[in-house]
Amino acid sequence: MAEGFKHTRRIKILLLLLAAIPLFSFQQPAADSLQYFRTKDDLSSWIYAQLQLDAPDQAQKAQQLETAINTSWRQPRKREKQAWLDLLTNTAYYHLQSGDILSSTTWYQRAFEWVRGNPFDSDPAYFLEYILKPLGNNYTRLGDYEQSSYIHRMSLAVSEQLDDKGAMAATYSNLANTAANRGAYDFALECCHKGITLVDKRSALHGLLLSEQADVYHQQKNEVAAQRAITQAISILEAQLQGDRAAAHWLYMAYQQAGDIYATSPATALKYYHQALHFPYARLPYRRREQAKLFVRLARVYMAQKQPGKAITSIDSCAALLLPGKDIRKITTSDVYAENTLMDLFYTLATVYSHQQQYEAAIRYYKLTFATERSLRQEYISASSREQSVADSRVRYTDAIATAYAGWKASGRQQYQHDLLLFMEDSKAQLLWEQLHQLSGQTKDTLHEKIRLLEQAQSYYQKEALQQGGMDSTMRQRQQKLAWELSRMQKQAFSPPPDTGFHLGPVVEKLAPQHYIRTYFSAGNYVYSMELGREGIRYLDRQEITADSLRYFRRHYFDEGPQAMVGRPAQYYRHAYTIYRQLFNAHPLVTGASYCLLPDGSLSGLPVEALVTEPAYKPAVSKWPFLVKKATFSYAWSLRTWYMQQSAEPQSPQFTGFFISDQRQMGNLLGVAREKQLLQEVVNGDLYENEAASTVALKGALQRSGILHISSHAFIQQDSITAPHIALFDAPFYLFELRHTPHHPALVVLSACRTADGRYIAGEGAESMARAFVATGTPAVVAAGWNVTDASAPALMHNFYQAMETGDNAAVALQQSKIRWLEDSKVSEQHKLPYYWAALSYQGNEHPVVQAAGSRWYWWLLLPAIGVICWFIRKKRTHN
Repeated sequence: MAEGFKHTRRIKILLLLLAAIPLFSFQQPAADSLQYFRTKDDLSSWIYAQLQLDAPDQAQKAQQLETAINTSWRQPRKREKQAWLDLLTNTAYYHLQSGDILSSTTWYQRAFEWVRGNPFDSDPAYFLEYILKPLGNNYTRLGDYEQSSYIHRMSLAVSEQLDDKGAMAATYSNLANTAANRGAYDFALECCHKGITLVDKRSALHGLLLSEQADVYHQQKNEVAAQRAITQAISILEAQLQGDRAAAHWLYMAYQQAGDIYATSPATALKYYHQALHFPYARLPYRRREQAKLFVRLARVYMAQKQPGKAITSIDSCAALLLPGKDIRKITTSDVYAENTLMDLFYTLATVYSHQQQYEAAIRYYKLTFATERSLRQEYISASSREQSVADSRVRYTDAIATAYAGWKASGRQQYQHDLLLFMEDSKAQLLWEQLHQLSGQTKDTLHEKIRLLEQAQSYYQKEALQQGGMDSTMRQRQQKLAWELSRMQKQAFSPPPDTGFHLGPVVEKLAPQHYIRTYFSAGNYVYSMELGREGIRYLDRQEITADSLRYFRRHYFDEGPQAMVGRPAQYYRHAYTIYRQLFNAHPLVTGASYCLLPDGSLSGLPVEALVTEPAYKPAVSKWPFLVKKATFSYAWSLRTWYMQQSAEPQSPQFTGFFISDQRQMGNLLGVAREKQLLQEVVNGDLYENEAASTVALKGALQRSGILHISSHAFIQQDSITAPHIALFDAPFYLFELRHTPHHPALVVLSACRTADGRYIAGEGAESMARAFVATGTPAVVAAGWNVTDASAPALMHNFYQAMETGDNAAVALQQSKIRWLEDSKVSEQHKLPYYWAALSYQGNEHPVVQAAGSRWYWWLLLPAIGVICWFIRKKRTHN
């Protein structure tokens, strides 16, 4: 083991010398020597000569090495593989030193993939130090925490294999940073503790781990513990030797962390930031990104002290590092690139201008902020990192919308309305929009075929793990490797939606007369709303509505069962009217019109149809003025996704139904059997019940049906299960199985509990079963926001399909079904309470299917007339 460590040190010294060569005055290799090595077919010598070539700066050196890679005349042979790997890692290193994190990550990942695809006698210590560590840290810098966690865990395994306690401690520090950024604070603190037990208490690594611990405490709002830990970390790091460049870098970052921790005390924060600002340059590796981030932090403190002039000066210093040679006041979206600090720069500048009431300039920089954010999100490999990116953008969109609204109120300019609509739209369901865009552009090339095969393999492993109650270590490793390969290919195949802004014209052209869209944005206790019609924007407003009252209304009267509504109907009525007045009193709904609602935040899942329009309470529920009686309502996730759903061609109404009343261990669902019995009277098609309602039958129905109806138990992640699924007779059908289904019905009706509910993702909405079908191409879905009941669901479904027979608007058919339920004298007053009929909502295209001409009964009335005409023509011919 000792010989191994000596060998590792020799490699490190060699690599450090190679990396530092441009900084010293070694004699340059002559250009003819490169040609000489090429002539001699000596690839290793040619590579090391390339590494010794001088360049004006790190960025140009990185480009020089990229050119060398692209112009090499052949692939490396066995003895040349280490030299080739040195070339790859040095290319990544110089990109990192120049501040180009994205290119650096690309080259480190290329080195990682090359080692895995070209096995040779490489030193695991080299793999750890020069590939795994920087690659994992780069993913952390980009915010792709799932991938960084995957790489760091691999680093930990190699460190343990080498029995290198220092490397293990450093990896625990990296894991803690990644876990904290993902909100896994307990695991982050556990990693810090494990790392601390491995190192000397006076070492720089101990200081690093304490600074990570301080950062976790700060994110937990435990400022006392955070201040104690960061003070101790700085004390240890300041005591390190002057020549320890790693310790110097950690100290430089610890000063910045201390400034963040003391943010509520601007004077103390400035003290620490200035210590970082005046840090001796000679002790620091050249890291443009960290220096730029310091200037952003300074700008924020100056803003808190109401010193906008100093804030702008700091921003200019940051821009000089991130956008060299460019005037930040003339930057366009074509100049932005994927960099967190650049996004923070634009956002901070937008905030400065907003506080100065320079609304036009502020909005310009908000747009640059979101353009940078989109560039970043496109670089993320994992779905969880993209979700976190969308959630993190919420605060920025809240500020941008508030600024646009203030600009509109101050000036009355219509442009601010359009800016606000753009921000509202860009804040909604971006991941769903990207999924639909990818779906529309999929081809049958080799890359997409490989992705489909990997998705099928991933589904297999996921099902195996769920059915076996978990994964063993071998299956987990296979799953992790498969997930990595799939994510890498998906990123390679990803085609981002065109960043051409948002154009209102094509959207409103899809609206029929008396058809409107109301889109919302929830910001704390304010709700922004805007109505669109064929003429464009009809109104813009902001109402003060307590978010907690909206959540309480939904949870208390619907999610928790019917008891509250049944026990105190008058109280429900008053609460329902209060919300109606807050949402619609200033801008009344048009009677008989159709409205597509785009809810947001605390409005998500609100049963609008169950609100009442008059203040006077009446004991007879059938007499209540429910909003469902006034207008037709449907829902969508965003204007872009709504437009794509409306653009789908109507399909034939071929019906396939699945009815699983025999749930075995879970008991029978009597309402499901009744539902099948009633639907047989009004639909033509295949109806599968119990044993016939299998996963194989469902997969077949997805391929051929125009309308797919499922009546069974459904389980979402809020049920403390691993994967959402629909309970079929033979096995669960998991939602991830929809990914590789090439065809989807035009209308999916999910007559099952909470199929419109699920894990809430800020900025995206509920990750529900309804959304899963839409994400894979279904234009329209009927789904339930809470539990459906045996008392009402069968009749509501019967009424719905019966109404579909006499009209082609499915949203109107669902509305008529509910009104018919309320007007039915056989239905008790209790079962007319909204809990029993308002769960089902309509989402998407209102005209998903076209009724077959033969199904229209009135065509038969023409037959006698046609017969008379034919008889008359024949008689006339006979006479002639």
